[in-house]
Amino acid sequence: MKHIDVKQKSLEIQKIISRYKKESFVCFFADFIRHHPERGNIGFSEKFKSKLKDSLYLIMLRLSNSIEGNEELYYSKENDLVLQRVADILLEIVSFYLSENYSEDIFKDISDKRQQLLVHEMAFKNYFQNGILNYSEQEINKIIRLFKPYQDKIQERLKID
Repeated sequence: MKHIDVKQKSLEIQKIISRYKKESFVCFFADFIRHHPERGNIGFSEKFKSKLKDSLYLIMLRLSNSIEGNEELYYSKENDLVLQRVADILLEIVSFYLSENYSEDIFKDISDKRQQLLVHEMAFKNYFQNGILNYSEQEINKIIRLFKPYQDKIQERLKID
């Protein structure tokens, strides 16, 4: 697989999503996370590897950008196409990470392809998606930090806190 600049890809995503207002973006993905199990995997949603972690990553990227944005994020065909492009870039990052850090040499002692994939996926999720020593309390604190500034808007629009 070709080498990609992960930082540049993240900036590309940030540029794409900076068109949306921050509170609109946060509310959209808060609702997406909350109602994901009830919805089918269509459009951008089916491209996400982890609905929660990909959504939180996008929220963090959006909030870390100083550009305010002028569009509301709501589900439409046009916005779905934008989010599909974002999901494609996320997949490039994940694919690059996996190909760079988990070559076939690592698994040469494991003969069963299914076991290789299982080890590969578990290692990836434990290290790349969760981070080292990431406990459930840390995840809860991260979610609170992300959503607390928008708590009033989330309560108003989604009736949750």
